[in-house]
Amino acid sequence: MGDASEFVSWPAWARVQRGLGASARGVLVELAALVDTRGAAIVEIGWLADVLGRHPRTIRRALATLEEHLLIVREARWEEGHQAPSRVQLVRGVNVGQALARASLEVRCQGEGLPSVQGLKPIGREDNDGLRYAFRAAEREGWRGVASMRIALSAVESGPSQFWHAVARRRAFDGVYGADAVADVLTTSWLVARESSASIIAAGRPWAAWTQAVVRQCAAESVASKADRDAVTALGVVPDACPIVAVDRELRDAGLDELEGKLGCVVAALRSAGMCQTLAWAGTARIVQIAVTETVSQRHTRAGRDGMLAALGVSPEAARAWMTLLVGSRRGVTPSAIDGTEEDLADAARLVVDACSTHRLVA
Repeated sequence: MGDASEFVSWPAWARVQRGLGASARGVLVELAALVDTRGAAIVEIGWLADVLGRHPRTIRRALATLEEHLLIVREARWEEGHQAPSRVQLVRGVNVGQALARASLEVRCQGEGLPSVQGLKPIGREDNDGLRYAFRAAEREGWRGVASMRIALSAVESGPSQFWHAVARRRAFDGVYGADAVADVLTTSWLVARESSASIIAAGRPWAAWTQAVVRQCAAESVASKADRDAVTALGVVPDACPIVAVDRELRDAGLDELEGKLGCVVAALRSAGMCQTLAWAGTARIVQIAVTETVSQRHTRAGRDGMLAALGVSPEAARAWMTLLVGSRRGVTPSAIDGTEEDLADAARLVVDACSTHRLVA
């Protein structure tokens, strides 16, 4: 069972985070307005800088702060050999998961007659030599001493970010959410550390070797079939593994993982028509969510009245045009542009962009 935060909307979750400066809080709240139902978004630094009225350097520092607080994980993206806007994943339940793992570690310390973990210093994620030294010391101690506790503490402190791909797979395929997913992966990381210590010590980058071993172990333990696991990307199912019917009910919880494959053509057409990448992804994800949860007769009306689209600056006219592009017109006179030619898709995308009412929606 997930923690209570799993049932709170992303914007509501973002607003109650504490210990952040004004810039970091503003970035987090804006990210929460852009993410899909799973908390993922593709976001341009320029979009955040424009919306928040901050210098791009300030935005980058704010994103780094959010990563340090384990509230986001960033994943680099590349398009045609060039770096593209990063994928950002909001993370909740981490603090509770860390607390569970830390409590377990305290119990282990007491059982082995060791000092509290409060007196130990974790090994930094960039300190590969320090991690290798700790692993060697832990082996000499038989994994019952201060060195092994430092390794466990390092997993607790850095694991939610370092092992995030493994956490995401637990969430996507095994029905383990929030704090439980984090605590589960941290426990696995400790077991993997002991079982794979020789290869981790021998690796050129021990942190990377440990991470890869954790991901492999979590995949091996997954309740998903091997075929399903083979179709897994870092944060979900390979897009081509799903049918290309954009408004299939199976897409009720569709996120960027599905959209990048099936509806990437829609985003590409919107970008070619002049829409910025951030909104093209966020808006398309929201339109899909409306399409699969509303009746055919209500989709266009609901899109035109949607508060999330309005908050992004999408006018009612643009929202309805976007829905027509995706599923066709309300009475079926105009078919979905996805089923037409590239020219049909380009024309429909231009109608959406032309209907947009604010400068935030175009590049």
